[in-house]
Amino acid sequence: MGALFPIVCPFCHGKTAAAPEMFVRWRPPAGRSEAAESLLLRAPVPAEAWGIFSAVCAACDQPVFLELKMRGETLADLLPRHRTPARRAVGQLEANEVSECRVVTPKPPPGPNLPPSAPEKFLKTLRPLWEDAEKGRNDEGVSAGCRWLLLDVLKDIGVSAAPRRGVFGGKPEGEKLGPRLRAACEAGLLPRWAQTRAEAIEVDAKTRGGDPKAYVAYVAAVMRAAYPGF
Repeated sequence: MGALFPIVCPFCHGKTAAAPEMFVRWRPPAGRSEAAESLLLRAPVPAEAWGIFSAVCAACDQPVFLELKMRGETLADLLPRHRTPARRAVGQLEANEVSECRVVTPKPPPGPNLPPSAPEKFLKTLRPLWEDAEKGRNDEGVSAGCRWLLLDVLKDIGVSAAPRRGVFGGKPEGEKLGPRLRAACEAGLLPRWAQTRAEAIEVDAKTRGGDPKAYVAYVAAVMRAAYPGF
């Protein structure tokens, strides 16, 4: 592994680090990026240039590209010449040889920011709810879907509530989110904000009128807290 460079991952948004693994492209002082091999066709090699390297986020294991600014000769030494092996391996780069570092990668697809460690079935359930909320359709269905998904998440992380009925024969306690969220916070499975924010958006409300986008954002936040994987 080469030197580690601090980044903010565009996928998990974590402040982490990444190591360059392969020199794939470079950016001339003016113009679009070019294949790494074309650097050797420049005479002389630029005094300083940006090299683009494939890498992986150390936190979420998503592929990213690092753009590292260094001496042109240093970049050239990473490339084989006339069937001769490269003078240096990418893994031999030292951090002090790089003057600037930035992440260049396609933006993550639109949708809620979710941890890669969350169960796939939950991720697949939340995405269509997010799409409906964004397009302003089926508000009641989105809110109800978020409640049931949140209930499944709480069950999955081991939160249980006594399935007793309320004093007036209402919804079983075991199906209400409030008691489960309170139990999750008390057990340290979720942070305290999970309960207070749920109360603010009234996740257990029987009446219509809630903000579907707020429900989706809340469930996504709970999932990030329930399945830390960044």
